[in-house]
Amino acid sequence: MQEDIRPQIWAMGSTELNELADVIKARRQQIRQQEMNTFQVGEKVQFTTKRGELRQGVVTQKNRKSIGVSTDAGSWRVSPSFLNKVVAPEMFGGL
Repeated sequence: MQEDIRPQIWAMGSTELNELADVIKARRQQIRQQEMNTFQVGEKVQFTTKRGELRQGVVTQKNRKSIGVSTDAGSWRVSPSFLNKVVAPEMFGGL
């Protein structure tokens, strides 16, 4: 953090902490929505599974908190923060 706000948080009362929690929740929702908007149904994406396996697939649906991805190993619900778009090789002149 640019400025350590922990002492200010420790000095807050219950009402102020509840207000802070609401602001943090709203900001997280905004970030999640921005991440969701970067992906469209039909796009090729990739992600790493909990076992460390790289999977590629196609976005099949956008849920409230996750994105449905169809891969050769089945369907997955993935948080958009774990997804990356697959860049086609022709975009780099065939390199």
